[in-house]
Amino acid sequence: MARDAAPIAPTGTLPGLRRFASPAIRAAAVRRLRELGALVLATLGLLLLLAGGSYNPADPSLSTATGAPVGNLVGWRGAVAADLLWQWVGLVCFLPGLVLLAWALRLVSHRPVGIWPLRMVALVLALLAASALLALLPGAEAGAAGPIVLGGVSGLFSALLGDFARLAAGAVLGLGLLGALYVA
Repeated sequence: MARDAAPIAPTGTLPGLRRFASPAIRAAAVRRLRELGALVLATLGLLLLLAGGSYNPADPSLSTATGAPVGNLVGWRGAVAADLLWQWVGLVCFLPGLVLLAWALRLVSHRPVGIWPLRMVALVLALLAASALLALLPGAEAGAAGPIVLGGVSGLFSALLGDFARLAAGAVLGLGLLGALYVA
């Protein structure tokens, strides 16, 4: 071996990384980074819950052009996020905020969250399944905008399909329920 050649580092590490800090310090740094991630997730979750809770259809957003001041407690971005969530999934718009808080709790208690991409797909499936379930409830079509308010546009699609949606809803809602259980 030539003297000017750098020593070969173990696979997946940089040559100077092992000398940077002891394993205990690295483990503590990883824990602090996870706690920082938990703080970010909890903040986003609370902001989503606050935005959804203070939703006003008259607020300026992507679907409403008005010169009126924003009434959403999170501001313009909260009004846009709440408008999109309320229109697409209805009352289920609070689920993403609750899930983010659950993930933050797992991270701060030093438990792994799991495979993030799979969790995100499960969250989307849970949103769609729960909004379809709300739109299929008896009395959901009673109001002028009943299915839209309860289940959003995704729930409205299942309500418009009628009997076919009721047959398919069992399978979709079963998968969505499994997804929701995996998310939390």
